[in-house]
Amino acid sequence: MEDLHWMDLASQELTRQLIQRSGEASLLLVQTTRPLFTPPWQEQLQAYIQLSPLDPIYTRKLILRLLEKYTADEGLIQYISDRADGVPLFVEELTLMLQKRNYLKVKNETYSLDTTQDLQKIPVRLKDLLSARLAPLGTAKETAQIAAAIGREFRYQTLLEVAWLDESILQADIQKLMEANLIIQRRRVDGDSYIFRHALIRDAAYDGMTVPKRKEVQLLLEKLARTNA
Repeated sequence: MEDLHWMDLASQELTRQLIQRSGEASLLLVQTTRPLFTPPWQEQLQAYIQLSPLDPIYTRKLILRLLEKYTADEGLIQYISDRADGVPLFVEELTLMLQKRNYLKVKNETYSLDTTQDLQKIPVRLKDLLSARLAPLGTAKETAQIAAAIGREFRYQTLLEVAWLDESILQADIQKLMEANLIIQRRRVDGDSYIFRHALIRDAAYDGMTVPKRKEVQLLLEKLARTNA
């Protein structure tokens, strides 16, 4: 269970009951949350692990794994490490952005920063990096924004009814978002659903919407909820 800090009260109560009855079956329940949230059932947990930021060794390993083909020089590793500050998603997004936007050069099978490029254009915040990932996706960017208004996880049918797009265009947009590793498909008996790979990706998409568009989508969602009630 991810992101407990987003849980509503009904979901918290359901989780509490599930944990209370977990002794009746072989059940492993793994939960994640941000530090400021304390789950009401914390005293019933068998283990509580507080994750620290990635240390320099694991930051280096992650960078090299992401670059795959070649190694990286110390200057590049230090550049990414200083900005990401041990946040794995930041390390990942910054490394891949530098590679895809041609901010890297290769010499002797080693990546380094290409200082002939304007490095001042590189986003310095994770939120800006994620927004930059959405920017070149065309109509898929707006589809991601509408999906973000539904929630981190959203059903295909709900998105179809709210987006007001031809279904072939919507399917193409979803495919593009999946290929960009921004959303993940979850197949269900009652129809496909999707989830943003990380809550911060959803936040970046939602924050990119104009206020009038947010209100428009919210009204459509409320109308849909009344229709299905």
